[in-house]
Amino acid sequence: MAGSMYESQDLYLDPSIKYWVLFPIMIVMFLVGILRHNITTILSVNQSLSTGEVKESLAVKYGRLFIANKNYIPESTFKLRKNYWYDAYNSGKYLNDPNATANGDMLDPANMESTMTGMKKAFANLIPQYVLMSWVSYFFAGFVIIKLPFYLPTRFKEMFQRGIDTQNLDISWVSSLSWYFFNLFGLGGIFSLILGSNNSAGSAKDIAPQMQMAPNQKDRFNKLHKSLAEEVKIVEHSWALDDIEDQILIKYGKKSPVNNDKKNK
Repeated sequence: MAGSMYESQDLYLDPSIKYWVLFPIMIVMFLVGILRHNITTILSVNQSLSTGEVKESLAVKYGRLFIANKNYIPESTFKLRKNYWYDAYNSGKYLNDPNATANGDMLDPANMESTMTGMKKAFANLIPQYVLMSWVSYFFAGFVIIKLPFYLPTRFKEMFQRGIDTQNLDISWVSSLSWYFFNLFGLGGIFSLILGSNNSAGSAKDIAPQMQMAPNQKDRFNKLHKSLAEEVKIVEHSWALDDIEDQILIKYGKKSPVNNDKKNK
């Protein structure tokens, strides 16, 4: 009954709504996203890693590369590198502070600067969303601005008609506040095309951003190095290039795989 009642409805919208409500909301949200991306980029420019932090990070990278490619180096070289990396990780050779704790020193300038940068980025995402939502709710409250060209189930009514206190309105009609949320979700693809996939222009996750204290980088690398020491300790070697000549000849049809059975005998 409800579906048939909704389907029989028809509304005639003022054409000026398209120019004074629909397009302004979309354009303003797009421009605010560009502005937010630029602000976040400016805040990230001053973040630089020290030589010690780069050394900690590269040690983790090289250790993981060694574990991933262990079977492509000779066994003698494997044993030398295994002993070297195990001793280096276990002794904290590449750590800035091998005795760093989980709590860290909150008065450390590096920690304070990282925390303040994280808070600035969180506010750069949080404030524009609240301002835009308040702007749409105040100036465009109660507007029905567009009709979707397809049928929707009744459960979508609350999502698509926010700000409209009408019980029997066809679900395909969209309110101005719902149009704001559509753009919040939908403009992400446009931002990715213009600014790249790692842009900070905004997306649905900015509806409820979270401000977190900056993690203790020293303690994090300490845990990573200890974990890699255990991985390097138990890793085993299996030469991946055994009979590589025969494998290549078989691959390109220059040798029959039957010869391998005779060799095994």
